[in-house]
Amino acid sequence: LMEFKGHTQKLTFANYTPDGKTIISASNDGTAKIWNTDGKCLATAKGHTAGILYLAISPKGNLFATTSYDKTSRIWDLNGNCLQVLKGHEETVRWIFFSNDGKKLITNSEDKTARVWNLSGECIKIFQNPSVVTIAKFSPDGQKIATLSDDYVIRVWNINGRAEDKLIGHTSNIHYIDFSPDGKYLISTSGDNTAFLWNLDVHEKQILGGYTGYVFFTQISPDGNYILPFSNDGNAGLWNRKGIFQ
Repeated sequence: LMEFKGHTQKLTFANYTPDGKTIISASNDGTAKIWNTDGKCLATAKGHTAGILYLAISPKGNLFATTSYDKTSRIWDLNGNCLQVLKGHEETVRWIFFSNDGKKLITNSEDKTARVWNLSGECIKIFQNPSVVTIAKFSPDGQKIATLSDDYVIRVWNINGRAEDKLIGHTSNIHYIDFSPDGKYLISTSGDNTAFLWNLDVHEKQILGGYTGYVFFTQISPDGNYILPFSNDGNAGLWNRKGIFQ
């Protein structure tokens, strides 16, 4: 068992770099720390003026990005140097994700927007929503954006900002969304004790139900054929993309 000690407040997220050689952690103490797998802290990323909520690591593993209660996001290298500060959101920034090509990032905020940024720190598109945006994701090819709002509606946009679809069906807070690897499906999890599998081509959904507690997260197999939603009732059910329980 390896312990990683150094943060002074609660950890909010941690993940490995793609090569598995480095771990990056984020904390309510406003710092991110870069560790080797032996538990040695290699660098500390300082700059946020409030706690960090989330961090994302670039596909190549040479950069990471953080979100914060201080209404900014930051891009860092693995030496803990701040390369860019992403300013523009007017409220807490919750999540951040890199596009699969590593050239863009997307953030979402309590200011009812999602924003797409380049690596130079420039905001290149704003996606305005009618309520708080709780998560935003790139499609695998980076040509579409999905935003989730606390009005229980998932909105699908093209990368240029045009709204393409509204996915309506959940009856309680939606906790998480993700695209299938081919970008043809979207999976959502909700406090209504279900996960939905949305076919974006034919605008149909499969209900993945049977849970007695809210469904808070999902994993998708690398080939996109299986979905594994997680519920707070202690169960994780395996489904195929036809909506059939396995």
